[in-house]
This record gives sequence, C-alpha cells and structure tokens, in this order.
Amino acid sequence: MEKLKVHLRLMKSFPKIYGVLLFGVSIFMIYFGYLIFLGMASFDVLGFSSRVNYIFCAILMVTSYLLLTGANNSQQDESINSLDKMNYSYQKNIYVILLIMIIIINLIMACVLIIHDWHNTYFLTHFLQPYLYNLLIPQVICLSIVFILSLFKNHVMHIVMLIIFIFMTSSFSEISWPIKPSFPTDKIYQFIHLPFELFYQNGEWGTDVMYGYQCELSRLWIFIMWGILLLSLYFIKMNWRPLNQSNIYKWGYKILLVLTVGSCFMIYLPESKYRINDAWDGYFYDIRKDRNLTEIKDEKINYKISEYDLTVSTKRMLGVEGKLHLESSIPRKDFILTLYQKYDLKELKSDKNMTYQRKGDYIYIQFDQPISQIDLNIEYKGYHPIFYSNTQATMLPGYFSWYPMCGEKQIFITYEIKQLDGYDTTEFGYNTLNHIDNAKITLHTDKDYITNLTKKSEHVYQGTSDSISLFDGYIESADYQNIISYLPLNGTLQSKKQYLKDIEDNYLEELEKIEKIFDVSMEKYRAKKIINVTGDISRNTNIGETAIFDDYIISSYMNIRSSILCGIVESSPKKTLLTYAMKWCPVQDNLEKYYQNLINSISNGDNNIDQIKKINAIVDKLGTKRFLHELYEYMFDDTPADDEMFLERMESL
Repeated sequence: MEKLKVHLRLMKSFPKIYGVLLFGVSIFMIYFGYLIFLGMASFDVLGFSSRVNYIFCAILMVTSYLLLTGANNSQQDESINSLDKMNYSYQKNIYVILLIMIIIINLIMACVLIIHDWHNTYFLTHFLQPYLYNLLIPQVICLSIVFILSLFKNHVMHIVMLIIFIFMTSSFSEISWPIKPSFPTDKIYQFIHLPFELFYQNGEWGTDVMYGYQCELSRLWIFIMWGILLLSLYFIKMNWRPLNQSNIYKWGYKILLVLTVGSCFMIYLPESKYRINDAWDGYFYDIRKDRNLTEIKDEKINYKISEYDLTVSTKRMLGVEGKLHLESSIPRKDFILTLYQKYDLKELKSDKNMTYQRKGDYIYIQFDQPISQIDLNIEYKGYHPIFYSNTQATMLPGYFSWYPMCGEKQIFITYEIKQLDGYDTTEFGYNTLNHIDNAKITLHTDKDYITNLTKKSEHVYQGTSDSISLFDGYIESADYQNIISYLPLNGTLQSKKQYLKDIEDNYLEELEKIEKIFDVSMEKYRAKKIINVTGDISRNTNIGETAIFDDYIISSYMNIRSSILCGIVESSPKKTLLTYAMKWCPVQDNLEKYYQNLINSISNGDNNIDQIKKINAIVDKLGTKRFLHELYEYMFDDTPADDEMFLERMESL
C-alpha cells in the first residue's frame, strides 16, 4: 500500500499530463451524458459512444504513455526500483491504477444505460457483448499496448509504433477502392489492416438495429490475438531480465507466439460482415454492376422446384446443403436455376447423367435424357455484402436468391420512369418480384430463426409457400395478431405490447384508406403475416421497402404505414409514370386531396402538362373514385404497361 501511495504521488508530479487525461475522460463522459439527456434509447447511446471511443482511446494512449515513461525520463525509476527491489514496479502500478479507472468509468456508464432502459429487458440481456466489443475491450487493449511499450527503453520505437497503431485503428485508415485495381492493392491493404479493426468500422453510417454493433467471430479473434501478443511480449521482456532463471517466461513466450499466429489465422477466415463502405466488391457491388437499365421480364417456364429439403447454417457465412425436387410439365433436358453468384457451389448432382455450367447468377443444367421429375442434391456456401448471414445476425429475404429458384431471375433491377417532358427518374434495387411456385419446404437449421414457415420442432421449419425468408439477430418472434416478429431495439421507449399494437393499427388503418381511395378490397392483405425487419433491407436503394408474398409481408416498422401501398405497387411488374406517382404519393382519407397529390407527383412543375390535362378531363367525365379504381386495376391486369394506352381506354368509357 505504501508503494502504491508513492506511485500515486509520482503520477501527480506530472500535472499537465494528468490534466489532459482527466479532460479526455470528462469530455467522453459529458458526451455520453448528453446523449442520455437527448432521450435516446440506450442501444443508440451505445452506438454513438462506440463511434467516438477511438478518440477517447487515442487520448488515453498518448497520456498514459507519457505517465508510464515519465519516471524513466525524469530518472526517478531507479529510486523506485531500489525502494521495492522490483523491476518495472512503477509501470505496473500506474497501469493497474489506469486500468481500475477505466473499469470504474465503464461500470458507471453501464449502470446508467441499464437504469435509462430498465424497462427493456431485451436490452438488459443483450447489451453486454456489444458494450465489451466496442467500448471496454478496445480501451483495455490500447492501455495494455502502451504499458508493454513502456517496458522497453527504445523511445523512438515507442513513438513510431504508437503513431502507426493510432493511424491504423482510426477511421482515416478505412480506405476502400470503388474501382477494381489491376493489381490487388486493395486485398493487400485489407490483409494488413484487418488486425487493426479494434473499433467500430464505417461509423459515418447509421447502425443497423437488427445487425447490431459488429460483434462477429473475426472481431473476437482480433481481441484474442492482441491479448496473446501483448502477453507474449511481456514474457519476452521478463525473460530478458538479468539473472532470470524462470522457465515460465523462457518457454511461455514461445508458446504464446505460436498461439498468436494461430489466432491471427482465425482472423483471416472468410466471414459475412455487414459493412457499408465504398469497396468495389462490397456493399455497392450489385448496385454498380447492375446499374444498366433493365427490361422487367415476365418469365414463363414450364418447370419448377416443388419440394425443398434444406439444412441451413449461418456461422461465419451461409452454408446450405440438401435436396431439391425438380418437376417439368413437359419432359426436357435443359433447366436453369438462379443462385446468387457469390455463393460457392460445392456440389450439384442427381442419379441421372447430367452436367452443369455456372455463369454469373445462373446455373445451366443439361441431362443426357429428357426428364419430367428428378431429385437434385446441392451444397453451397458464401455470403452477400448486404444480405448478411453469420453468428451475429441473418437477413435473407425471400425475393433474394440465397436459395435456388427456377428460371433466370433478375436479382437486381434498374429501370427508368419515362416522363413526357424531359425529366426521367431512375429506380433501382433488389427485385421484390422474385417468387417461386408454391413449394413444400422443410428447413433444418442450426438455431432459431424468424421465417415465413411454421416451426414444427426444435430447429425444424416446414410449410408451403412461394418463397423462403430467414431472419436472425436483434429480432424477436411475436404472437400478436398477424405480426410474427418485431425489433426490440428499434429506438422506441414503448412497451412491447404498445409497439406491436402500433404496427398492427397502422397497417390496418392504411388498408382501410387504400380501400376507400381506390374502391378495392384489401381482405387478402389483412390475412397476411407481417415480418417486421430493419429498414436496412432497402438502404441506399429505392426498391424493396416492403415486399409482398402470397401469405406474408416483409416490412420495417418505420415504413409499414407509408409503404404498404408502395409495396403493393412494387408487386406489379408495370413500371410507368402513373404507377411511380402512386408509389410515392401518401394515402390519405380525403379522396380529392389524394387525387391532387397524385397529379402533383406526376407534374414535376411544368412537365407532362398534356398528360395531366387528359387525366383531368377523364376525371371530370368518370369521377375521381372511378378513375382511381381503374388506375389500381390497371396495375394488375393483363394489359401492356403503357400509360397512354390506359388513358385512351379510360377516354372510351
């Protein structure tokens, strides 16, 4: 205890350094308190604190380095060592003092978060891992790095290594290549940078409330690697001490260095990660690759997969193996399946002679003899930059070909809304029209998921549906009316019951308005189940806010009121100026006001004047209610997607 008092007094002999450290701590705590004061939910406070944790750690490293090397620089360490006859006593004790300070600060912050969101039991049981990953563990590692460096006498090396570490862990080092380089410079840099990803990455983007705060397996191994490496360096330094005869240090550092290499290997194993960056092969890969205008196809094929029996796991990435029952109404030799190109096809075989060739998202199968039905055994693994699948979370909507679909499905579509007078609008996103023929589906999974299928037993889901959707992460199952899932960390301070009631009420109110405006029945939509998911399912695109299937709907809480009509419009293959205007025109109770808003959406100032005059003349003749009813029917009838032809037909009524 006496020695600790000596070290504390020595620490106070550097008041400027001590003051800067306290200033950094104070600013961090004030920022944290300000977020609480703004009324943010605790999970959001944790997110914003994670983004600024790097700044706090940089201040911590610089000030603690000056404190830990201060005795050495002022030649006071010799007297300290003679006092307790132990090498590096000062550094060890100051390290312990700073470590205790960090732990106390984090305990206070954690308690504040718990008290602030005490009613949210889900947060209380799930906040520890993201808190440790994004706040406490990086702080401890940064402080420990400084402590280990302070044991070595080469101060020039200290400074160089600190500068490199501080830069490589900063947001300035998050460099991406929007265009694929001719030489794999990007891959080399990513290989070097990966061990330094201690902090939350790409913090300029809002956090996906369903995915959470990047608590992947690779990040855990980064922490483990740094911990073992620092411990091995400590053992090396202890082994260098004069007259040291301990075999613990002699053999310990060798074992630890081997473990460091092993943990480093684990970091580089491929893994699905949700990172919104500008890399050519990352988040915007499909957007850039498929930005050419797309002609929306209405594909007609005479074969289908009538049964899926799949075993699905999401550890580091999606892994699927199982059996598909392929049927054709007319015997044929050739079949086409769609499976996203970044899923590595390991096996595809049957009991008949066959060959297959893969080109992009499509698998072309050729049999020696015509067949009408056959079982295919398939195995594949991989991941998508947006539709993630790992131990932390899973987002695999039914319209995305993470499972085989028959025919040449258009995974990503881009189309233009042609206007009559100069202004064209581009719509792009993942194609929510991709469905399969109703099939018998059985999934054997490695854990519980939110899905459109029925849970039959532990990790077994079955059903007949036109798609397969799979979700996991910060999402919980719900049994409230038609709602089968909800996001417990969506930022609201409402109770679960009120939260679910609002979703259901908003949905039903919107259906009533659509019935009133368009004079159509929404009864089939009232029977659909609702999978409430994150808004990131359509982030940075303008298609896919709501996806409508035969027996369920995928939508986010924030969009369920405003985008149910949007989803209904998108479920029509007709992409015209009139349907585009309907998509972005909010539904309301007043028929005339809705019609006027629709006209304003079409007009774009002085554009399309002739078309608007024609519409107004039709409305004067038929009435607003009749015209809007016909407009709704136009979206789903068998007539061509041609607004002029539709208006001519309306004029003839």
